Amino acid sequence: MRICHLAITHQVLSDSRIMEKMARSNVQLGNETLVITSGLKNQNYKGVEIISISSSKPSRKFYIFAMLKCFRAAMKTKADIYHIHEVPLMLVGFILVLFGKKVVVDFHEDFEAELKGKKYLNNFLIHLFIMLYKSFRFLILPWFHHIVLAEDGYTRNFQNLSNKVSIVRNYPITELIEFSEAFGKNELRVLYLGTITEDRGCLNIIDAVVQLKRKGKFNITLDLIGPIHDSFLKVLIQKRMASNSNFIRWKDAIPYSQVVKEITNYDVGFAALHDDPNYRESLPTKLLEYNAAGLFSIVSNLPISHRYVTEDVNAIIVEPNNTNSVIEALNRIWDKKLYQNRKVISELTAAKYSWNSQFHILKKCYFKILGR
Repeated sequence: MRICHLAITHQVLSDSRIMEKMARSNVQLGNETLVITSGLKNQNYKGVEIISISSSKPSRKFYIFAMLKCFRAAMKTKADIYHIHEVPLMLVGFILVLFGKKVVVDFHEDFEAELKGKKYLNNFLIHLFIMLYKSFRFLILPWFHHIVLAEDGYTRNFQNLSNKVSIVRNYPITELIEFSEAFGKNELRVLYLGTITEDRGCLNIIDAVVQLKRKGKFNITLDLIGPIHDSFLKVLIQKRMASNSNFIRWKDAIPYSQVVKEITNYDVGFAALHDDPNYRESLPTKLLEYNAAGLFSIVSNLPISHRYVTEDVNAIIVEPNNTNSVIEALNRIWDKKLYQNRKVISELTAAKYSWNSQFHILKKCYFKILGR
């Protein structure tokens, strides 16, 4: 079986769903796996053949040309199944179908809810884009051979195609994430992992750590690991770091293969997202990754959080976009030493939320498409 993943705007080496979970798992079964992307050199990454259409990520202005390059590269692979990971690439997928190819579309998140959360769009443009997207989806999706969703929350958008939909949840590869029972000595080591944005609470955790450090009740450090795409936010964070560089660091994006080694070196994982429509039913992937490494976590009071949190066991729930609530949580974690019960947290996650169960679902999708 030869599978080709299409993801030209993703940072595939740091995207665990595409590379480590789907592509690498498929290679381990002895199947040929390719990833068409951009911003990298052509290379073989742990058995996955990476095909780069350009040395840099495509800009919106030239995205159409990137799509054409992607289509041409896809046709050359002669894959059995093409697995698309970006909504705009559905157009490429549709053309592949017209050429007799078998195509899977993977929705990593609720695209409609994501549009509603775009602050730079006014209400008219939001509703216009949603209407255009719904029309596009209604016309295009029935042509595809299967639809994969990363979460349960937006299955309602695909009710007319329920016979083609499978949910492959973004659970962590618990066996891959390193674990150590050692916790910080005389300090609380906090980690923010993932794309750094204001609506993911980056300023809340920075301000909370700064205030706690000034009070001097206990020693605390914060590392932010992930890219910052907003230039204004990057300047703002760098300014705050400049005066607090001895206990706040930004490490930028690092490959997922390095993340799984480093994550266990912290005590608390931060994933307190703001109350955005796209986050309310979004699988708390970072919470599960933190927990798999034994980290106690801080998450927001969103509907989805309560399904995955046992209060004071694996995480504590705070109010969204509320720095004082984060400060109270960090004080509670320190006072009650909630971060020291690492083994229980890790074993609980491995037992309930392992990627292996989800890859089994994906395999069944592939086999069904190929009639095996």
